[in-house]
Amino acid sequence: MTEQEKIKFVDSVVALLNDWLCSGENYYLQRAFVELTRVARWSEVEDANKQQVFYIAERRWGEYEAEVRETPEEALQDVLDKCDIEKGDIVDVLRCRKTTWLPSVNVGALIDDFALQAEFLEENGTDEFIDEMIESPRVAKALLECDLNDVLQLWFKAQKIKPSWYEKLIIPEGGYQFDGKKFVRIGDV
Repeated sequence: MTEQEKIKFVDSVVALLNDWLCSGENYYLQRAFVELTRVARWSEVEDANKQQVFYIAERRWGEYEAEVRETPEEALQDVLDKCDIEKGDIVDVLRCRKTTWLPSVNVGALIDDFALQAEFLEENGTDEFIDEMIESPRVAKALLECDLNDVLQLWFKAQKIKPSWYEKLIIPEGGYQFDGKKFVRIGDV
């Protein structure tokens, strides 16, 4: 988030809080809460993106026993040690890091599931209940989603459950060609 984006965000939250102070309507306070929660989660992901980068050769990616390496050279050595490499073969070295993905609750999907459950009952009043759920205010749904995701993350933390896999970064480290003795980075002379 750039400094300009941070200033714009703070201004919008301050405006929402001022509207709440002037009107006394909780709607504005709820909107400020949703915005703050969204930015807090975004900054957690941004912090996770600053994690150390590791390397793995594309010929080893996805193999159960493949290990991430500290340097591109170690990843290339791993390929030499464990794969059949011939003169002229090209190997890409991929950049990766521990995943930042975490499961989350989607309240829209949850409400749709509740509506299906209620329809299945075929009782008097289910239609009104379904309509109330679906037509509930967007802010109320956003608050529910924040609350449910907070509880979910606390549960993951209490159970010591966290993803441990690595994900490829969009930009690879580079391509290397084997000259019969060593790898030479493609593009290097």
